[in-house]
Amino acid sequence: MKIVIRGKYLLLALLVLVILVIIGGSVYLYLAGQKLASQDTYQAVFLINGQVYFGKIIEQNRENVMLTAVYYLQNKTTTADVNINSSDSKNDWTLVKLGSEFHGPTDQMVINRDNILFIEELRSDSRVIQAISQNLNQASQ
Repeated sequence: MKIVIRGKYLLLALLVLVILVIIGGSVYLYLAGQKLASQDTYQAVFLINGQVYFGKIIEQNRENVMLTAVYYLQNKTTTADVNINSSDSKNDWTLVKLGSEFHGPTDQMVINRDNILFIEELRSDSRVIQAISQNLNQASQ
C-alpha cells in the first residue's frame, strides 16, 4: 500500500514539475522575443509609408515601439527644383530633429507595430550617426 501512495505522489510531483518547466519556457521565449535593443545605440525604423525614423528604442511591446532622440530625413528639394524628366536631378536630404517642427512635438515617438516594416541597428560609423553627433555637438556649444 505504501508503494502505491509514494508512486502517486511521485507522479503528481513529476506532473507539477513538467507544468512548471512548460510555463517557465513559455515566459522565457516571450521575454526573449520582447528583447529591447541597446538603449545606447540608434536604430532606423522603416515604416510602410516609406518614412524612416532614427532614434533610440526605449520601450517596446506587442503593439508599439517607443523612440526617443528621434530624427528623420527631409528632402530639401523644392517642387520648383524638381524636373521629373531630368536624370541629373539630385535629392538633397537633411536630417531633422523631432521637436523643431511648427507644432512643437516632444522628442518621443510611439509607433504602432502594424506600421513598421523592419528595424535596423545603426553602426557607429554610419552617415546618420555622424550627422546626429554633429547636431549634438552644435547644440551643446
